[in-house]
Amino acid sequence: MSSRPTPLIRGLLSGSSWVFLAEALAVPTGLITAGILSRKLGTSDYGLLTLSGTIVAWVEWSVASVLARASIKFVSETTDWRPVGTALVRWHLILGIAAAIVVGLAAVPLETILDEPGLTRLIQLMAVGIPIFSVAQAHRNILAGKGEFNGRAASVAGRWLVRLGLILLFVGAGLSTSGAAMAVIGATLAELLICRYYISPAFIGPCAPMQKLWAFAVPLFVAGLSLRVFEKLDLLALKAFGGTSEQAGWYGAAQNLAMLPSLISLSFGPVFLSMLGRELSQGNVEGARGLARDTLRAAVLTMPLPAIIAGSAAEITRLIFGPAFAPAATTLSLLIFSSSAMMLMTVTSCVLTAVGRADLVLKLTLPLVPLAMLGHYLAVPTLGPTGAAIVTTVGASLAVLAQFVVVQLYWGILPSPATFMRAVIVAALAGTLTVLLPAPGALLLLKLPAAFFFALLALVLFGEFSAGERAAARSLFPIGRIPFRH
Repeated sequence: MSSRPTPLIRGLLSGSSWVFLAEALAVPTGLITAGILSRKLGTSDYGLLTLSGTIVAWVEWSVASVLARASIKFVSETTDWRPVGTALVRWHLILGIAAAIVVGLAAVPLETILDEPGLTRLIQLMAVGIPIFSVAQAHRNILAGKGEFNGRAASVAGRWLVRLGLILLFVGAGLSTSGAAMAVIGATLAELLICRYYISPAFIGPCAPMQKLWAFAVPLFVAGLSLRVFEKLDLLALKAFGGTSEQAGWYGAAQNLAMLPSLISLSFGPVFLSMLGRELSQGNVEGARGLARDTLRAAVLTMPLPAIIAGSAAEITRLIFGPAFAPAATTLSLLIFSSSAMMLMTVTSCVLTAVGRADLVLKLTLPLVPLAMLGHYLAVPTLGPTGAAIVTTVGASLAVLAQFVVVQLYWGILPSPATFMRAVIVAALAGTLTVLLPAPGALLLLKLPAAFFFALLALVLFGEFSAGERAAARSLFPIGRIPFRH
């Protein structure tokens, strides 16, 4: 069991919790937004908005990910963040403008290829927001690197809430798809302004040299791009190798339901990487090793989460999507383990990034896509959606196992066998109970929290958590005044 000092544990839990709660606003605001737009716009316009939004969002996140982890690492390690911050916002602005121009020019052939009249106008309008999004992400990364997680959380929460409000205003005023696009741009601008309330890097002025940062950014970007392709390859392979549109619909529904661990990774990863970088920059190698060891252990202890969701997969799909999506349950019960493995991979890749081994992250990630393509080619024609989900889950599990081995060899911080055993036992018990105790309809909303509480209580009774960790967790509940600016 860990004996880490409470301040580090509490800092990691607190920072992650605030960012997670902010990111989680995407769920209720997204559902409300989808309901409003689908009714106001109608099937055709809503489909056009979704298609253009998907294209632009993929470009935005691809551009933002180029420097994301490298930015957090270098800001966390420097004593004067301003020259680094100036370089980051400048490069994000340049990349964002370049991407906007490319997307704007590509809109015309995309409309022709996809045979969707009106797509050009909508894509070009939404492309205006790409530079704003890119610069906002630069600010969020700087905030994470400096450890100002309240600011990062506030900017994320502000974006989701402003987006909902502007969609209600613009679409309600009859501006249709253009109004929805302008609402998204306005929300991104609001996020940037909130970030700049907390921190204001200069766009013009002395900036740090970027050679060393680019040396880290390029392999991490390629590794991240490989992971994104790997995560979406199964659905494409299902269609390419004979799957029906109906099967693709079931599979897409299961993918959406399996996103919870990914949401945790999105909020947790930047906080963890920032804290590791600061510990190492201060020469506290043992402190960083201890923090990494405890974090890996905590990630392993989340194993009951996918087991509970897998055991309740049939009830979850039926409650959310209705009886027509019942076949998605089998896919969900597999993909939730894949998503959990990807969350573990976030932890291990953050460790390797913090210690300066971005090259290892790349080497362990690159084989995923070609191996998955081969697996889908062999499995999907015979097993259909189940085969695609098996390939994705096995691939993610093998990848995270390889990263665990490398982290152990490089830094010697693998969690103890006792921790692995307790996590497996509790996951098996919790998953079995969810299968044996069905909860139809709305009763599922009581069953899932009860199952999670049972798993947590079982880990406590097995003696997994130290007194310091229990005290750190309890300290999160009496939430005091949150500082608005440092």
